[in-house]
Amino acid sequence: QMAVFEDPNCSYCKRLHRELAKIDDVTVHVFLIPVLGEDSVDKTQRIWCARDKAKTYTGWMLNNQPPEAATCDIAAIERNSKLASVHGINGTPTLFFTNDKRVPGFIAADRIEAMLKESRP
Repeated sequence: QMAVFEDPNCSYCKRLHRELAKIDDVTVHVFLIPVLGEDSVDKTQRIWCARDKAKTYTGWMLNNQPPEAATCDIAAIERNSKLASVHGINGTPTLFFTNDKRVPGFIAADRIEAMLKESRP
């Protein structure tokens, strides 16, 4: 397992998403944090409020399919932003592994796989 803080307009996050798609047998917990302006806020809300969040997010990140307009309670997005602030996250992507290792920025699939192996008990 791992966690990733991402902004939907972050080009390095999109590259990372393509790398993560290459890895089998991993659970990735994505925390959306809109740090790149108003369009990021709008896209984050559209993704969070989508009927199928994972499909909508993957469609945007891998295929540039714009998320459809949607509204809902966005308290979770605000909690993500607060969590990022508490942990000093001010850039995306930021990856966390179960052994408390933190990696700011883009890394390739082979390095992610190595870090996942290191983090297993």
